[in-house]
Parts: sequence; structure tokens; C-alpha cells
Amino acid sequence: MGKVEKKIKRLLRLYLNRVAIRFGYMRSIYIRPFSETVDFTELIEDPIEAFTRSAGRPVLMTVPIELCRGFHPMAFKISFDSSHPYIMTAHEYLINNTIDFSTSPLYSYYKYAQPKNAAELLDVPRQENLTAPEKIEPLEGELPWIDSCGPHVKKSRLQIAIGEAKQYGLFLEAGDGHQILGPISKKRGQFEIKRICNLTESIRKHGWSPASIKDHISARVLCREPGNYAYLIKGGQHRISVLAALNYDKIPVLLPGYVSYRKDVFQWPGVLAGSLSSKQAISVFDRVFEGKQPTFLKGFWPDAWYKKTK
Repeated sequence: MGKVEKKIKRLLRLYLNRVAIRFGYMRSIYIRPFSETVDFTELIEDPIEAFTRSAGRPVLMTVPIELCRGFHPMAFKISFDSSHPYIMTAHEYLINNTIDFSTSPLYSYYKYAQPKNAAELLDVPRQENLTAPEKIEPLEGELPWIDSCGPHVKKSRLQIAIGEAKQYGLFLEAGDGHQILGPISKKRGQFEIKRICNLTESIRKHGWSPASIKDHISARVLCREPGNYAYLIKGGQHRISVLAALNYDKIPVLLPGYVSYRKDVFQWPGVLAGSLSSKQAISVFDRVFEGKQPTFLKGFWPDAWYKKTK
């Protein structure tokens, strides 16, 4: 292909990206590398407008932290008083300047956050569908706008978790568990505590200033209706939790271009694959969008963090 043809193809692709975004469709034709990110921090508040102006490139935007949701299907609201176990653990460290896994909020969370199956994890209403989520392992359950449920989800999650630990010089195995659910091994628990405490101390002393674009917290945009958005944290669960505990109210977030629209439920991978019905999928979307935890946690986990008085 000659230079002229490549240029025409590139221009056509950018034009189609803009048209897709204007009509409310996910920009899935081509996801640009982070090196081409357009910086809109403190300039644009609407992510769809930012994607339109970026002409198909990832964008960096300032986002209210309270609109972010953490831990994927657990959907914890990110805020100073959130019951997110990472945020609660960071608070405990800030109060006591030390914390042990066995007495931490994180330990209690993993003790109770043990759903029986994917249906409990996703908190879906019972309904006949092609692949009953009641028969699927918890870690095999996935948010329907991201992927279908199945063994591939669990395998991917555990591989990523093991890979992250290796970056810190720790060698974990699948049996050590995953950060979003219990049970986990003491080894993984101590690793999670150490990451949170080290991050908290670092950001408390030096502030938050990512060295490069790829070091920013990243998220997927959830759109319930035009102008009504939430941000599902994709990368940076520990970092955003510490920032919330330190009372940051706005942060720059990297948006690669993934937008999940509620109205597109019939096009979601999990619905197309038959993992969930459209009714179940909408139920999951609304719960995550509103920052509500699965029902199985009720009675075991608080709705918010309450500062202990000495």
C-alpha cells in the first residue's frame, strides 16, 4: 500500500471514529496507543466530547473521584468515606502509621467476600438463560459489557495478578487467590497490605505526579444516558484508593476510548454469548453505575468507612 492510500485510509478511519461517537456508539474501530494521548485535563468535562475532539486518540481528563467505581464487579464508590477495603486500609494506616494484615479491614473483607458463584458476584436476578451464572465459578464471572463469563476470565485475572506481583519481586501462584475476592493466601494478603501502605506513605509525602502517560490511572467510561457518566477503574486500583483516603476530590484519568452505553445492551459480549440475559445485564450495569455492592455482602460489610475514635 502506497503513502497516498495509507493517508486516505487513516483519514477515513478518523472520520468514522468521529461519526460513531456523535451517534453514541463505542469507538471500537481502532484504539490508538497511549503515546498519542490528547491531554484535556481541566479543559473538558464530557468524555464523549473529549473523544470526538481527539479524533480517535486516547484522552487524559480530570474526573471527579466520586464518579469512579473500583474493584470491577464489586463496584465500590471511590470517595474519602468509601467502604472500599483498600481505602479503609489506607485510612487505618494513616491513623496508626502501621498495620498488619491479620487485623486490617482487608483481612475482614477477604473473609466475607466469598460468593458461591458468578450469579452472586454479579448480583443478577434469577432467570433462565443459555449459560446459568449459578453454575459458574465466582472468578469466571465478568461484567457483560466487557466479556462473556467463563474459564478464560478466571485464567486472565489470575495471570494478570501473578504478573503484577512479579513486578514487585514476589512469586505468587493461582492458589494464592485474586485481589477482588476471597479467599486469598496470607502471602497475597501481606503483599496487598505492603502495596497500600507504601503507596500511602509515598503520596502523603511527595504528592501524586505520574512520570508518564501510561502511569496514570485508567478507566472505562459507562454511559447511562447522554451527560450521565461513571468511570470503571481499569488500571490503578491501589493508587486511586490511596488518593481517595488522602481526600483528593478530582484526579486525571486516562481514558483509552472504551465507552459502554446502557442502550447497547443487546450488543454486549456477555449478552451475545448468552452468559446473561439482557434483563440481567441491565441489572448489573445499573448496580455498578450507582456504586452498589452485590447483595451477598450485605450484613457482612459496612456501607461506608467510619473513623474510629480513640
